[in-house]
Amino acid sequence: ELTKVAVLSASKGSASSPPTKQPPARPKMAPGSPGEPPFPFMQRSPVVAVRGIVSESQAEKLGLKKGDIILEYDGVRIESASQLIKNVKDKSPEETVEMIVVREGRAKTYKLNGGQIGVQIHTIIVPLEKLGGLASEGKPPPPGPTAPVLKTF
Repeated sequence: ELTKVAVLSASKGSASSPPTKQPPARPKMAPGSPGEPPFPFMQRSPVVAVRGIVSESQAEKLGLKKGDIILEYDGVRIESASQLIKNVKDKSPEETVEMIVVREGRAKTYKLNGGQIGVQIHTIIVPLEKLGGLASEGKPPPPGPTAPVLKTF
């Protein structure tokens, strides 16, 4: 559907076309709140995706790859790159932590040292169904062919 938009010149000139009314914006609602859209495809979740791997890092030794989703670090659900960076820096290299990573719809738990992972990351927003319910539960799916499959995003 096309919407006609009024364009004003830089000086206080007239509009090239009359303005059209825009429908009111829908308020953002928290999942599970009254009035929330009942369609799961409308629900989204922030996740942290790996953009690159630092050479000779823990990430490279563990076999992490570009496109992996870091879902949990040391028992905490990760929803932003800044949150992961803070959580990693709060751990010392002497501490062992667990990290849940999702690749191709399958979750895998890695054990690594705190302080640094060796990944370049960014926060992305994906529909919940692309995580196969992992975002809402914060738990990995069962291993093997019954695990949900991530779609390309």
